[in-house]
Amino acid sequence: MTHVRALVTALSVLAACVALQPAEARACSCVPPRLSRVTVPAEGARGFPTDGTIRVFLTAFPEGARASVASEYRLRDARGALVPLRSEVVRTRLDLRPEAALRPDAEYTLEQVFAYAASGERVTDTDRARGRARGLRGVWFPLATFRTASGPSARRAVTPSLDQVSVAIRRGGGDCGPGLALGGSAGLAAAGDFDVLELHVRGQGVIDTAPAAASVRLGGGDLLCSFDPITIAVAPQTPLELEVVARDASGAVLGRSAPVRPGLSGAPPARSQAPARAGGWAPVAIVAAPPAAASAGPAACPHGFEVASASTAAPAHGPWMYGARASLSSNGRTAWLAFASDEEGSAAMRLARVEADARVRSVATSALGLPAISATLADGPLIVSRTYARSAGNAITSSATLAAFAPDGAIRWSRPLEGAGDGYRIATSTGPALVAWAATDPRYQRWLAFALFDPASGAPIGRLTRTRHGIDGGESEAPAVAHVGDRFLCAWVEGRGMGAGPMRVMTIGQDGQAGTPRELPISGQGIPDMVSAGRRAALVTSDRGRIRWALVDDAGALVAGPVVASEGVGADSRVPRIAYDGRVFAVAWETHPGEGIYVAAIDEAGAVSPALRLDRGTEPASTVGIAPAPRGFYASFTADRSRTELRHLVCRTAPSVGPPARIPPA
Repeated sequence: MTHVRALVTALSVLAACVALQPAEARACSCVPPRLSRVTVPAEGARGFPTDGTIRVFLTAFPEGARASVASEYRLRDARGALVPLRSEVVRTRLDLRPEAALRPDAEYTLEQVFAYAASGERVTDTDRARGRARGLRGVWFPLATFRTASGPSARRAVTPSLDQVSVAIRRGGGDCGPGLALGGSAGLAAAGDFDVLELHVRGQGVIDTAPAAASVRLGGGDLLCSFDPITIAVAPQTPLELEVVARDASGAVLGRSAPVRPGLSGAPPARSQAPARAGGWAPVAIVAAPPAAASAGPAACPHGFEVASASTAAPAHGPWMYGARASLSSNGRTAWLAFASDEEGSAAMRLARVEADARVRSVATSALGLPAISATLADGPLIVSRTYARSAGNAITSSATLAAFAPDGAIRWSRPLEGAGDGYRIATSTGPALVAWAATDPRYQRWLAFALFDPASGAPIGRLTRTRHGIDGGESEAPAVAHVGDRFLCAWVEGRGMGAGPMRVMTIGQDGQAGTPRELPISGQGIPDMVSAGRRAALVTSDRGRIRWALVDDAGALVAGPVVASEGVGADSRVPRIAYDGRVFAVAWETHPGEGIYVAAIDEAGAVSPALRLDRGTEPASTVGIAPAPRGFYASFTADRSRTELRHLVCRTAPSVGPPARIPPA
C-alpha cells in the first residue's frame, strides 16, 4: 500500500463514519498500519530521463527511519559499477538523485537491501518496524532494471487540477479524533510515467505526494487513523490555502493548480490524539555477498508467472456493495467474468466474455441479481446470483438464483435456490452440477447445505440436503467444492462461532449421498477453494494469515502438503482462489486490508514458485479470481473499489527481478 493508498484508506474510514466536512466525530475503526514502498521507475521501465530522480514512496514508515532507508538503495550501470546517489526526504517520499547525469539509452539496475530472519524467511518492513524480528540479515537484491531515454527531461508546461477538497475536524467521541484532516482529488492529464504530484498548504510545505495520474487522492492530517500523521496549523481568521504542484522526473516544476481555500466550521481542537504509528525500525546487518536463493518452484513453471497482457472491464462496479464479489470461471477454452455493477446507480450483474486476445467484452446485464460464484459449462457460464431487498422493518433479506447463460448472454434457464444462506459454490461434472452453501437458520447459525441439479435444464436431482455440519461464522463463510473421479468433494471450516476451526472434507456422490467427513491438518480462517486435478483435488485456505495448499485424493485423504503458498508476501493473506491447467496449479489471493493481489504456481508435489504481485500497488485491490486460459491462466481483481482488471498470465522463462521468499538459514 502506498502513502496515497494509506491516506485514502484512512480518509475512507472517516468517510464511513461521517462525511468529510467539519463535523463531530463518531466511532470508527482504524486499520492497522502496514509499511510499504513503491519505487519509480518500476521494473522494466523505459525512457527514464538522463537527469531523472529515482523516487521511493513510503507508507507508514517511522518518521526517523525515512532518511535512513536511503542507505538501503544503490544503483549500478550496465557494467556493474556503482552510481553515486544523493538522497532527500520530501514528506513521505525519498528522492535518490544521481550525482551525475546518466548515460543516454543505457540500462541501469536499482538494488535494495531486503531483511531476512535467521531462519531464512524474508521479513517485511512492517515486522521490522514492530520489532518482531531480531538479528536480521540485510541482503542486496535487484529491485528494478530500467532503460534511460536519449536525453534529459523535455521541458513542458502543464496545469494539475485540485477539486473535491474536504476538511474533517474531529473533537473526540471515537477513535478518529480529536484532530484535523484535509484532502482533495488531484489530477494531471496526460501524466508522464515519472511525473509526481505534491499537495501543498501555503506556508507549511508539502503534506502529501504521489506518482502523477489522471486522478489521485491526496491528503493529510493528525487524526488517529492517519498512517503518516502531520500537524496542519490553523491560525484564527487566516484561511488555509491548498495547491497541487506537478514535477517531472528531474524535479522541475511543470505547473501549479489554482489555489483552493476550503471552508472551516469552527476551530480544530487544541490537541490531537496520538496517531497510529508502526513503532521503531530494526536495523539489519548487511552481508558481504547474497546467499544462494531458495530452490526453484514447479518444474513446469519454476520461476512463477508474468503478465502477458492486461485489460479493464467496464463499467465501474462496487464489489463491497450488497456483499457481492466478482467471479471468474473458465472451461479451459472460454472464460467468463461476472461482476456487480452500480452503473447509473442501479445495482445489477454484468456478464463479460474474455476474448482470445485476453480482452474483456461485455455480453449482458442481468436483472437476476449480483453474482456470488460461477462455473463454466461447455457453452456458457452457470452462475449463482443474489438479490437483496429491504423490508418494511428496515431488515435486509436476500434470495439466491441459479442460472445458466448462453454465449450471447441470454438466460437459458433459471431456478430459485431454497432457503437463506450465502457463500455459494458450484462444481460441474459430465452428469449433475453441485451447489453448496452455508445455510443460515433463524438463530443465525450456519450449516452446510447442498443440492444437485441437471445443468441442461436446471431441474433438481433429489432433495436439498442440510447437514449437521456447522460452517464457521467468522471469515470462513463458504464451503469449497470440486468434482473428482465419479464423485464430488466438499471442504469447509468446522465451527459455529467467530473462531477458526479444523478443515474438513467430505465426499458427495452423484446421487446426493454424503460420506463421513475427514479432518485435514489445516485450521481455517478464511474462505477456502478447491479444484479438480484428475483423480485428486487441490485445496487452498487462509490459515493464520498465510495461504496453505494441500492435495487430497477422491476420498478426501491427504496426499501432499500442507505447504505455504504465500511465502515472502508477509501480510494478512486471505480469500484464496485456485485453478489447474493440467500441468500446474495457479493460486491467487488478496492481502488485507486491500494491500495487493498475488499469484503463485504450485505443482502436485507442493513445490511453490515465487509470488507475483498483479496490482500496481497504488490503490486498494481485492476480489481476486483465477481460471485456466487456452495458454496459461486468467486472473481478475477489483482495483480502487471501482473497476475489474484482467491479467493473462504465462510462466516466466527466466527468474524475475527481486528478492526470493527464503534464503538458506544463518
